[in-house]
Amino acid sequence: MKVGVNHWVWVSPFKTSRDKNLVSRAKSLGAEVLEFDYEDDAEFDTAELKKFLTEHDLRSTLIALMGPDRDLSIADADIRQNGMDYARRGVDTIAAMGGDLFTGSVCGVAGDTLLLDTDLTSRLQQAGECMHELGEYAAGAGVRLSVEVLNRYENNILHSVDNGMRLVKYTDHASVGVHLDCFHMSMEEPSLTDAIRKAGSKLFHLQAQRVTGANRVPD
Repeated sequence: MKVGVNHWVWVSPFKTSRDKNLVSRAKSLGAEVLEFDYEDDAEFDTAELKKFLTEHDLRSTLIALMGPDRDLSIADADIRQNGMDYARRGVDTIAAMGGDLFTGSVCGVAGDTLLLDTDLTSRLQQAGECMHELGEYAAGAGVRLSVEVLNRYENNILHSVDNGMRLVKYTDHASVGVHLDCFHMSMEEPSLTDAIRKAGSKLFHLQAQRVTGANRVPD
């Protein structure tokens, strides 16, 4: 396990010419990984960042911002293709930086419709087909993929570890796992530790922050 920090602690979006000093800042705080967000207006000089990261002995990860126009579970083939193209660019970007993980909530983001179980299953299966194809692409670049689980207010499909693991099962690819976030888990999971155990060896990424007061769900 390696511990890291996301650049959103300091700045958004990331622009290499302005923010490359955050590599050394993260290292000085004891981070082993610097996490980047793949925002549309981010500017990544991948060669320069790879050099800086290597010099500071830091690994890197990249988080996708998918949204309804990139949903891999939608029936609309153009939307799915848009999401696939974006994900492939993300894989290429993190690989060029020397990183090995691209992650994101790939379906249901901003969905506000309550889905029947049959609809949920078909949506997860559709996303699984896309993720299998992306898993093959990512494996060829030496990158793993993980599907991020959010909460019911931000996602009407991937809002529980159970649904995240269902998608991983439908994907059926060794390079694809699940990404959990303690903030979202504190709203959705009866037990944070049980959710982590459910993910098991398929837990590729975990985001943690201090959870206190009303946001904390006791184990």
